[in-house]
Amino acid sequence: MATFLNVAQLYEAAGGNTLSIMAQIGPQQRFHPTPCSDWNVQTLMNHIVNGAARCRAVIQGEQHEQGTNDVDADEFGPALEGLVALLKEPGTLDKTVTTRRGETKVADFMTNMLMDVTVHGWDLAKATGQDTTIAAPIVEFLFEVFEPRADAMRESGAFGPKQDVAEDADTQTKLLATLGRKV
Repeated sequence: MATFLNVAQLYEAAGGNTLSIMAQIGPQQRFHPTPCSDWNVQTLMNHIVNGAARCRAVIQGEQHEQGTNDVDADEFGPALEGLVALLKEPGTLDKTVTTRRGETKVADFMTNMLMDVTVHGWDLAKATGQDTTIAAPIVEFLFEVFEPRADAMRESGAFGPKQDVAEDADTQTKLLATLGRKV
């Protein structure tokens, strides 16, 4: 079973990858469609930046007002840095917080957010023609955690319909298909 000992480091790595992808997005690409059918590149970047700011607020027990301006890597960098610094403070991952879904440990909350920043980074890369490779430790961790929960997550609307892939597909392909992404 997966452990949450490294969720802060995994989030930092996944967020850093997503930041790199965002930094390479040109103005002409902001309105490209993404694998998230309801969001284009810009609305997905807004979601990612607001997600990091919301996570930090939740962990600190504060309210977060979602931003309404379009954002990019310039805003995500500081939001990511602040959240990662908070996650690395002793005891933070063991703390219990109240989220929209109830009370949970920060480690569990951040595991969900790790999936979010990872997959949406992949969505941005796919939409803008960048490298879609996700680091193997992140893929392995997320697949181990979310594959057993996938049916329930689909029923809640969090994941799209599972996509068919070959049995011998690599773990990244299986993870993305489990989450409803067409690879």
